[in-house]
Amino acid sequence: MNFHKISQPEDILKIKPFLDLYRKDFSDLTCPNFYMWRNLYPREYCIFDNTLIIREYSATDDNDFRFYLPVGQNVEGAMKFIEHYCLNRHSPLIFSNLTLGEAQEVAAQYFYAEINYDRNWSDYVYSAEDMRSFKGKKFAGQRNHINKFRKLYGEYQYHQITENNIDSVKAFFYKFGQSKHFSSQDELTEYNIRLLIFTENVNEVTEKLLSMGFGTTLLNGVGGYITCGEEIISVAMGEKRGNTLYVCIEKANREYQGAYQVIVQEFAKHNTDDAVCFINREEDMGKEGLRTSKLQYQPIEIKNKYWVTVDTLFREISSPVKICGERIELNEITDDDAESFMRLYIDDENNKYWGYNYKEDAPKVINADYFINFAKQMKKTREEYSVAVRADGKFVGEAVFHNFDYFGNVELGIRLLPEFQGKGFATDAVKIMTDYAKTTIGAKNIKMKCFHQNEKSIKMIKNAGFTEVSRDDKFIYFSFKQEERCSVYDK
Repeated sequence: MNFHKISQPEDILKIKPFLDLYRKDFSDLTCPNFYMWRNLYPREYCIFDNTLIIREYSATDDNDFRFYLPVGQNVEGAMKFIEHYCLNRHSPLIFSNLTLGEAQEVAAQYFYAEINYDRNWSDYVYSAEDMRSFKGKKFAGQRNHINKFRKLYGEYQYHQITENNIDSVKAFFYKFGQSKHFSSQDELTEYNIRLLIFTENVNEVTEKLLSMGFGTTLLNGVGGYITCGEEIISVAMGEKRGNTLYVCIEKANREYQGAYQVIVQEFAKHNTDDAVCFINREEDMGKEGLRTSKLQYQPIEIKNKYWVTVDTLFREISSPVKICGERIELNEITDDDAESFMRLYIDDENNKYWGYNYKEDAPKVINADYFINFAKQMKKTREEYSVAVRADGKFVGEAVFHNFDYFGNVELGIRLLPEFQGKGFATDAVKIMTDYAKTTIGAKNIKMKCFHQNEKSIKMIKNAGFTEVSRDDKFIYFSFKQEERCSVYDK
């Protein structure tokens, strides 16, 4: 399954029918938002069994991304796809843009799940009637600004943005950008990207989608501007979806006192009614001035967006591991074990039932350090956690936790050097590791498997307390179940 960048207007058209299925009023789910922010916050999509899956990349880490909840005909299948996808990539499983109810529901499905939100990215929702009228004492400031505007500059006109006047709107933004003073290059970059739809890419959008649907019903996009005389002094752009008008762009020439209040009111007057009764003016991104401004317009709701981070049992393993039994000790593999550790890998006869051939990944020329470093890398990527099995201080083999999932399950593997087999060390190690998994890391289920032909391992696994649960053409599968447990953390 391939993910595709949301980079062209055609991509917006493909995903819009699915976006309309979302039953929540977040600005992140609007078509203009997806297009405007496509470079600063890259998002990709795939269609899985007529179900939309969206992932959003971090601006700083290409391996760190968050998934939106899938929507479509096979949500359950899409969720399993996302789980397997993240496990195979050894990347975090994170679901974003959730309501609190959704976050709690998602978290309850997994063994470990952490719920968070960031106030900086909460949407501001307003009554459309409030924005149209500015009635009441609480809006005295806005009315004063509008009255002062009229006193200083006379009457003004409101215009809907269409393909016929888009060039004039472009000119306003170019002039606006050149006149602004930015405190940093990052601020300038962010600003330019946010306005990209009206600048260098606006012609493309106009030709293909009639300016992303402005003035049409194609994408329910709307845009408007205010002129004072012949000059454009403010512009707003957004999208109507359901009962809400989402305001994605709102810019004004501050040389005209009250220009912002005028565009807020007029944009609401011309694009809301009894059916469109709410206005979402997006987040404040943690900017103090923007937060103050948005609060002054008296939001009726500050809509928090939650995300859920799901983790595996790996999080519970406290390194370094040191567990002492009656005859053996389990502890960290060290550089001093390099030669013995290598023997575990390169002895083909000993490892014919291990299920992994090191030759698939190893370079042509290898040394003992290669295998030690391989084990370290597997720990770093949270794929496996290997420990040494020692008897009388000697390295006798390896025990490993692997195949972690998000539901409290883990698989256990064991292998010993030939000269230490048949002495009960493997059974002892499996019992100790199983007890560690149950009591220390809280595993819901510990699994093991072995080849049909490996009779010695079958006997050892059963002696260690495991029960056969299934078979296929290759393996016999065993399980050692623990009581169900779920941990949910709210922050």
